[in-house]
Amino acid sequence: MAENRKPVVVFLCLADFAASAYNACQAVNRVGQIEAHHIVLSQPPYDFPAEVICPLMYKKIDPTTAINYSKVKELIDKADLIHCWNNEREGFPLFANLQIPYKKVKSYTFTGTSYRIGHTVANQNIRNYRDGSRVIVQDPLFLKYLNEFPVEYIPHAVDTDLLKPNKDKVPNTIGFYNKADQEYKNYIQLLKQLLQKSYYPEWKMVAGTTASWWDRLQELSRCMFFFQNLSQTLGNPGRSTWEAMAMGVPTFTYISPDVFKLTSRFDGIPVQSVTVSTLENVLKIVLNCTDYSQLSKNSREWVINNLGYTRVGKEYTKLFEDLL
Repeated sequence: MAENRKPVVVFLCLADFAASAYNACQAVNRVGQIEAHHIVLSQPPYDFPAEVICPLMYKKIDPTTAINYSKVKELIDKADLIHCWNNEREGFPLFANLQIPYKKVKSYTFTGTSYRIGHTVANQNIRNYRDGSRVIVQDPLFLKYLNEFPVEYIPHAVDTDLLKPNKDKVPNTIGFYNKADQEYKNYIQLLKQLLQKSYYPEWKMVAGTTASWWDRLQELSRCMFFFQNLSQTLGNPGRSTWEAMAMGVPTFTYISPDVFKLTSRFDGIPVQSVTVSTLENVLKIVLNCTDYSQLSKNSREWVINNLGYTRVGKEYTKLFEDLL
């Protein structure tokens, strides 16, 4: 490495993890001690930004793809460290076709998706891929099961400079994101049924419907509250909750009691933590509130302090510097 050159880290991920990897990459660049780049294999959903997008498999090459592969090769050659999102196998098809020797320093982030697939599978993946590297988990429940070797919990990074409160609120609205899985649909249906009871007829559910990530967030920012699912399998707020809170939108979700035992990162979190059985009582208390300003302020301040680019960027930067 040239004496005056910053270390270079390349974030490599599949499209499903483009948003999380992008935010972590930008957080590292915000800190400024490392030069970070973001490569997504396959097209990211929701028009989410990526520095370079390449198809997962190297097939027919059109001019745009050829240019992108050239950029990827340049970045990989330049990288001092490759940080893979979820596991190393994501890069194999790309690396094999570019004939790039895979002898770079490596580290990994495993997401809650891996955890929900099954503890045994997720745990074995992490064991297989660490090889003296460093492993970050984005779901603190991993820490409950992976205690035979060190893993580090670093949550999603949230760009609190970009995501700000919207003063143009739509009264009596609760935002949510449409999802295909049946469990999530059941929770939405439950909430809708509770809102239809005589004491909440004016409250409405508002779904994020646009294709663009940014446009969905703008829809959400106008809601009074945000609702994530109540899954006890998940047990940990997802990125949509953090983004809602960054925009000053108080949220309803479920947080497993285990989370508070495993990390202090959730201390003081101003989320309305509910289960199926407690949701109705929480709604009665919160939706009858006449002043949401303090709830909104507390939500945003908590995200800035715990998940903002400065804090998360410093945590990733330290990990990378330790490896390099």
